[in-house]
Amino acid sequence: MDMILKINRLAFAYKSHDRTEQKKRVFENYSLTLCRGERICLSAPSGSGKTTLLRLIAGLECPDSGTIELYGRLAYMFQEDRLLEWYTSLENLTFIGCERARALKLLEMVGLGDAADKLPRELSGGMKRRLAAVRTVAHGGDLLLLDEPFGGLDDASRALTAKLISDSFADAAMILVTHSPADAELLGAVVDDRPFIAEG
Repeated sequence: MDMILKINRLAFAYKSHDRTEQKKRVFENYSLTLCRGERICLSAPSGSGKTTLLRLIAGLECPDSGTIELYGRLAYMFQEDRLLEWYTSLENLTFIGCERARALKLLEMVGLGDAADKLPRELSGGMKRRLAAVRTVAHGGDLLLLDEPFGGLDDASRALTAKLISDSFADAAMILVTHSPADAELLGAVVDDRPFIAEG
């Protein structure tokens, strides 16, 4: 299979603003390889570094040492919706290059067909989350990073959104961050509970 992501001996610690405090070490000697089609779910307690790993992969944080190699395009669904508040649901999709017809179809697939002309402030929390998922699908990529993608969704919306993501990224590699085993099952992700800090 084609390699999509290779992390080798990653080390990262949060810097302290107080010189008397120790840095908070999050990763040490952490390695991970993902190939096309592989899906993992990171399982670790809150605050252990799951979201930090996604940010490191996306280049939003810089590792202290080690390497992160990405082969292909990245799609990232943040824990926050991060919608463009001055654009309608449809415009949030066409802005990133999605054709209007495809954008309308994607909105229909998650039950947002009637919300195409609404601004994010006119949407409920669950509708915003579905729109954020649709925008991620519209962007596409070879590696999909999902940070609590189904927060605030009821069972029906969760199932619709999961199916759209799973089908749209069938050949991509995927890293899912969630506290819900059911979410991992919906997306066919294998739980990876290895520690982020490995000695030696």
